[in-house]
Amino acid sequence: MLTSSSEPRQLFSISIWLDDLLVNQFNRFACVDNNGFYYSNGNIRLNGCDIARHVHFDFIGDLTSSEISNVFSTIENTDLVGELASGPLLVGALPFERSTQVDLFIPELVIVTSRDKGTWATLTLEHPVNESLAREYLAKKLNLLSSPSGFDLSPDYFVLRSEPTKDEWLEIVKLSQAKMAERHLEKVVLSRRVHVSSSNSFTKSAILERLSHLYPTCTTFCFGDFLGASPELLVSKIDTEIRSVPLAGTVARSGNSATDLHEIDQMLESQKQRLEHNITSTWVAARLAEYCDSVNLPKVPSVVSLRNVSHLSSSISANYSGEKKYLSALELARILHPTPALAGFPIIESMDLISELEGIPRGNYGAPVGWVDSRGNGDYVVGIRSATVTGRNATLYSGVGILPDSDPRQELIETQLKLQALLSAIVRP
Repeated sequence: MLTSSSEPRQLFSISIWLDDLLVNQFNRFACVDNNGFYYSNGNIRLNGCDIARHVHFDFIGDLTSSEISNVFSTIENTDLVGELASGPLLVGALPFERSTQVDLFIPELVIVTSRDKGTWATLTLEHPVNESLAREYLAKKLNLLSSPSGFDLSPDYFVLRSEPTKDEWLEIVKLSQAKMAERHLEKVVLSRRVHVSSSNSFTKSAILERLSHLYPTCTTFCFGDFLGASPELLVSKIDTEIRSVPLAGTVARSGNSATDLHEIDQMLESQKQRLEHNITSTWVAARLAEYCDSVNLPKVPSVVSLRNVSHLSSSISANYSGEKKYLSALELARILHPTPALAGFPIIESMDLISELEGIPRGNYGAPVGWVDSRGNGDYVVGIRSATVTGRNATLYSGVGILPDSDPRQELIETQLKLQALLSAIVRP
């Protein structure tokens, strides 16, 4: 593990409850336009700005609970809140490719709103600060974040470009199926990219606000230029309780209740859809069983319905007593990434085929996105239904699981359905 300096400097952290006056003047989306981040899953919302420390990990070699704990050991923490996600946090989006360096950071300011507990702030600075000075600092900082940084002027035009083209992607799917047969793979997940350019710069806070309204049951996030609304929980850890909710298997929604129920019934009865889902859910349960004392995998998947698609879902719960070893939510994210829902199966061979066929690294797409606190508790979603947004340009991502008998054109339609999640928030004439 490497920090931004060879010898990490001492940091000082304080967490305090916020009063309604401060909370009410704070625009929850404004941080992302001011060198900040955002993460909200319906139960807890985190947003903040400025960086107290950059932290870099080697994905395979040192992204372990002990190394993660060492990061927090250099921070003197005064926690006057004592709740989940109070105290200093380590946040960010990991890369999809496990050979890539992991770049995370400890925010200087974090505002946390818990649905059940209220709102508090954590400051992490290079010098000690008491509660009085912390409140003075927060009053000034939150005044700057009372509204988004700029007016979201709708562009006059958009230009969309697929990479690869639709015809090229269909040929890649056919080639993947031939190589799957040669290499005895059960599944490979292929992605598509759509580039969007506009006449004006995109405003990330405006995109996030739209996503939160369009997909209220998803986890909305923004770290740097990477943002999205993910429906898939990779892993959460609260003390000894661990959860993962993998998704695999998809059908379109039409807006007609009778039609949608029929499509969901067909999905539940489809051998292909159930096979694709079972590959992922059983793999996740087996990985958790290596580290947990008990794991519960539902016998039958449930259905998660979003604005334009429905997915097969399994809510997997696990219990960890701590007798085996100390576990951080971030290490659990490393252990579970990538699942067969994002890579294929077998995983290593599928990752090799993805690299061979796609040719371009996926970056943060499909990788763990979230946070961990000093107690090892945290929350990570899979970075799907996502985009990279920089200035006037955005790159949207979508992926589908390819099986030996998949129909390439049907898989193309599925990528288009998934791309609509971000297109509906970004393309606003």
